[in-house]
Amino acid sequence: AALASIDRAVGRFPDDPTLHLTRARVLNELERYVEALPELDRAEGLAGGSDALLHDIAFQRAIALAGSKDLDASIAELERAAELGDASDETLFLLITECGGTRRFEEAERYADRVLTGEQDVDARTRAAAVYWKAASMKELGREDEAQAAFREAVGVLRRITISNPGLVDGYAYRLMCHKELGEYDRALDLADHIIGLSPDNAAGYAFKADVLEAQGNGDEARTLREKAASLGPQVNTKR
Repeated sequence: AALASIDRAVGRFPDDPTLHLTRARVLNELERYVEALPELDRAEGLAGGSDALLHDIAFQRAIALAGSKDLDASIAELERAAELGDASDETLFLLITECGGTRRFEEAERYADRVLTGEQDVDARTRAAAVYWKAASMKELGREDEAQAAFREAVGVLRRITISNPGLVDGYAYRLMCHKELGEYDRALDLADHIIGLSPDNAAGYAFKADVLEAQGNGDEARTLREKAASLGPQVNTKR
């Protein structure tokens, strides 16, 4: 219904870039990413010199590209969005997690530092991502001693974040990964069970628990949990 209303508006006002942007946003929400991309091209062609509008177009293009599994292009659009105006929490969150997920650790650490050095206030999810990926990037870049200290510090920060935001699954997940990196498997398993309790129909909690069990050497139970995760939805990538 929302898309049909926007289609009617675009038909009446085809030169309004905000309508094309809105249509692309709805297509992204519907996970129709391939259709969103040309709509964003139309919006940009009509946008003129409005940095605010170009920022929103770049952000939505990043979402569409990520949905289309083109993460390198998505990161480039997120960086463009950040240059066009104050980076939103969502922009910084995606920059940190997509750079980390594509093993661009120097960039992930740089964006994490942007959050952690207090350049701007951010929401709890973005701060949680920054705390974890700062430590994880240090490890992947070969700074093992610094990384261990950062993981230890991150546990305390993430605990405070989850106390203040008890429904923030991301916060528990990052905390779990820090405990796993520190070899604190019992605490990591407790957090996996907590995530499963919060979202029993979400595959992520079972996949996280399987990762920890594998690290402990319990392959049989891990395989059972991975089968459970697979039955609940698409394959969940819980590993770096």
